[in-house]
Amino acid sequence: MIKISRYRCLCVFVLLTLCGCGHIVTVTEENDSFAYGPPTDANYTQGLEILLTQPDAYQPCDNELDDPSSCRPQSAFKRTVNFLNRPFSKAHSSGANRIAVSYGGGQQFYTPDDISVADIIEDDRPYAGYLYGRLVIDNVFAPPAERGEAWEGDYVISKDTRLGIVGPAAFADEVQSWWHDICNCTDPEGWDNQVRNELGVQYTVRRQDRVWMRNIVSEEWQADIVTLSEGSLGNVFTGAGVGGQVRLGYMLPRNFSSLAIARIDSAGSQNGSSPSFADRAPFYAYAFAGAHGQVVLRDIFLDGNTFVDSPHTVDKEYLVGEARFGGVVGWRNWELNILYAHRSDQFELQRQPHRFGQIKITYFPK
Repeated sequence: MIKISRYRCLCVFVLLTLCGCGHIVTVTEENDSFAYGPPTDANYTQGLEILLTQPDAYQPCDNELDDPSSCRPQSAFKRTVNFLNRPFSKAHSSGANRIAVSYGGGQQFYTPDDISVADIIEDDRPYAGYLYGRLVIDNVFAPPAERGEAWEGDYVISKDTRLGIVGPAAFADEVQSWWHDICNCTDPEGWDNQVRNELGVQYTVRRQDRVWMRNIVSEEWQADIVTLSEGSLGNVFTGAGVGGQVRLGYMLPRNFSSLAIARIDSAGSQNGSSPSFADRAPFYAYAFAGAHGQVVLRDIFLDGNTFVDSPHTVDKEYLVGEARFGGVVGWRNWELNILYAHRSDQFELQRQPHRFGQIKITYFPK
């Protein structure tokens, strides 16, 4: 009954989310069974995230430039956004053309290769679950311009704050057991050995730049290159990385990289293809390919708990790389994004590089 009740709560949350009036809704599902080859339950094995985006909804009133009498008192939420977004909160001082806010939450879990074993597997990664809430602030620098090479030079600076729980309170054991009962899959037996309960906090600053864009054959067909750099600080993950992505397709939307919610940092990133500020045609389609490298200083899913001893830890790799490719199709109010990721070893005894797939559906309100 406990498992069913939690599942019902999740369903209610999804339904309420999809009814978010005036919001862009993004639902992302990631699983290693989506990748090529036989289905597996290993490493990063499952992730679900739901985000609501307010496009251009947050433009704080500035008393120096606006009529003070027209400024409404800010809500607690907007004051929080204003504080976290310093120094970009005032659009006139930063030059940001748009400030978009995304919020929501998700769940991820991690397992060793053989989930049928109840004892600790010393040479494989620990079990771990992560349940979190997320607030992403995108400061978009993209002046008005016609489609094409004029978009070259666009960039976005994102501030991504994540607060959640790692450990049994993340309910990863219950969710995986419930799903494996339905699919008649192997029962996961080792969740008693997972990372212990710990409040998880992570703060990431990320910049993406469109460094190159060209028309291919005609103005409707374009290609572009976007670079990425980021740094993260927190007890869930601390590290820094750089990467890039190339896109080629028909009527490219004015957005940036397609990323997994659980990237090399094992703690997610921005809201995928950045739907919060995309100039979109009624129909568009494109393919993409990219790579990312990261220096990993701390990863709670490998290093274990911060303040207490974990039942099991492994020695992490400090340098990790990832390659990804996929495709996006957009039609009217909907976008479908399919991504495949291939990740290098994350810990010293890892048997083989990890792979997983992503299916992401975005709804744009009329």
